[in-house]
Amino acid sequence: MVFNLFERFSTSLFSPFIAVFFARSYGNMLTGIIMMTFVISSMMGNHVSGSLSDVKGRKTLLVFADLARGVGLIVGPIIYVTYIDKEIIIYITLLLVTFFGGVSGPVFNAMIIDVTDGETRKKVYTLLHWLTNVGLAIGIIIGGLLFEKYFVYSILISGVLYLMIGLVTLFYFEETLNTPEKSSKVNLISFNANLLKYSTVLKNTKFMLITFSSLCFMLVENQLSNFLSIKIANNLNETKILGFNLNGVNVVGFLQAENTIIVAIGSIIVYRYINKVYKGYFLYIFLFLFSLGYFSLAYFNNFNMLIIAMFIASISELIVMPALRVTLSNIIPKDQSANYSSVDSQIMSLGVILSSLFISISSYINYEIMAYILLMISLIGVYLFYLVTNHKQFYENSSQEKSL
Repeated sequence: MVFNLFERFSTSLFSPFIAVFFARSYGNMLTGIIMMTFVISSMMGNHVSGSLSDVKGRKTLLVFADLARGVGLIVGPIIYVTYIDKEIIIYITLLLVTFFGGVSGPVFNAMIIDVTDGETRKKVYTLLHWLTNVGLAIGIIIGGLLFEKYFVYSILISGVLYLMIGLVTLFYFEETLNTPEKSSKVNLISFNANLLKYSTVLKNTKFMLITFSSLCFMLVENQLSNFLSIKIANNLNETKILGFNLNGVNVVGFLQAENTIIVAIGSIIVYRYINKVYKGYFLYIFLFLFSLGYFSLAYFNNFNMLIIAMFIASISELIVMPALRVTLSNIIPKDQSANYSSVDSQIMSLGVILSSLFISISSYINYEIMAYILLMISLIGVYLFYLVTNHKQFYENSSQEKSL
């Protein structure tokens, strides 16, 4: 889990500012297309991961992906600074890096499933969510300070960190897959075998329902760095807080910092009382508060209202996101965890693509209507979650888990 903290820290040094970097050179329209290509590259990595992880093992793929990302994030900026001062170099670098990021994501999730059971998995995912947000918060703060003059160098620093992560994984991590599938040949272009595996995943109704429920919530949450950031930056008047003048862009950063800090600190409390907040209908309170928080962020343009809305959304996120991951992981068979995780990651990647489309849609629809669209999407997510968990057997299984 500490591994994930450093990985998120490394990525957040530059990833939250990629869109701004390219928009300054290519404009919003082309930047949207660029961001979509990154998502497609990540989805291709997910596909390779799902095909090979259960055959070759987790550790091999994880080490290769991290070392490849490290090398790419070092070589690209060096070429950019030393030889060719063109953004296309950074684009090619990040395109390759997102591919290998797509490879490592499902593998890491499969490793967690390999080494945990129903009694410990809730705690692991809650701690993981906390560590992820700690790394994200620190990375965003440092990356924001470096962005204006040293953005390319922040990518270089991230590359060095990824090399270190890859080496630590190589020498100190153990393989978690006890019974890898035996195969004399691994044919990367043999899509028939892969489709057969994925067809089993797609037939699992509960898995698909909870995955699309997660997609709805993620689609709404991602608007903080897409539609909501543009809306706030363009519409919020300059505000003076504690003697500092904050414009719309500054407020966007302030809201992101508020979110990460609340989630990082609040996760400690959630970890302590996790069994209580995940039981019965108490969880649905937070599902609805999550929906209300992001609706308010989209609807209001007042600084104080935005701060309150972000607080509500962040507190709800503490409960909602780990609950979705735990529910999903409990449905996934351990012997097929990589294939299930790969499908889940690809659907989430589709959500990232759809998230970026909200920027284009908002050009034709006013912000008030966009707020109601976000509310509708999140309520659909609540309903899908209800379909999965509203079963007597589900709660009976939950009640058998060991209390803290």
